[in-house]
Amino acid sequence: PLLLDLPKFDGLRLSTASFMTARDKRASADLLRMPNNILRLEEWSQKNRGNNLLTRSMGQIHSNMKNTTMEILEFILSDDDDKSTIHDISQSMVEEYSTATTTGRKHITQGGKYISETERQSLLENLSKDDTLGPILIRMKAIVEKALIE
Repeated sequence: PLLLDLPKFDGLRLSTASFMTARDKRASADLLRMPNNILRLEEWSQKNRGNNLLTRSMGQIHSNMKNTTMEILEFILSDDDDKSTIHDISQSMVEEYSTATTTGRKHITQGGKYISETERQSLLENLSKDDTLGPILIRMKAIVEKALIE
């Protein structure tokens, strides 16, 4: 059976577990990698004081893709890099993102035509209360939120 054929909560739970453990090249342990990267970067930052670290949330990126992408590229690339090159790379990334979000399938947790915002919130709340996944997800969320505040 397809994931979308399962009851919504069961499909979300299975998908979440898969994103934590899968060896799929496209999404291998993505949910665990992000908070782990944050913790490793915090350790690095403490050992290497004086070096800069830039943190941006996906919400910041999605709400103002062009400017945030430019900011990230300017942070990564040296001051000597041509501003028009940075602009061109940013524009290309914005266009690819726009194409992906307008032509791709929406995920059930994004709501929209699949479920109402109320049902979406209920599913996410139930997932955070899940005996197995809940504690992991809550800890991961705390790590990410702490990094975004700092």
